[in-house]
Amino acid sequence: MTQLKVTVTGQAGHAGTTPMNRRVDALAAAAVIIAQLPNFAIDEGEETVITAGRLNVFPNGANVISVSSPWNV
Repeated sequence: MTQLKVTVTGQAGHAGTTPMNRRVDALAAAAVIIAQLPNFAIDEGEETVITAGRLNVFPNGANVISVSSPWNV
C-alpha cells in the first residue's frame, strides 16, 4: 500500500469579480486530476486500486477561488 499527499496550488481571487479566463483555481484543477484516477488504476492492471480519500480546500470560502487543494491518495 502506498499513500501520497498531493497539493495543487492556484491563485486566490474573488469569485464574483475574477473573470473565468483569469482564474487559477486549485479546486477545479484537483477535480480534473481526481476524475482521472480510475483511468490510472485501470491502465496499471486489474489488481490496482486508487481513491482520493480526503480533500482539503483553502481558504474554503463560498465566494473565494481556492488557492490550495491538498488531498490524500
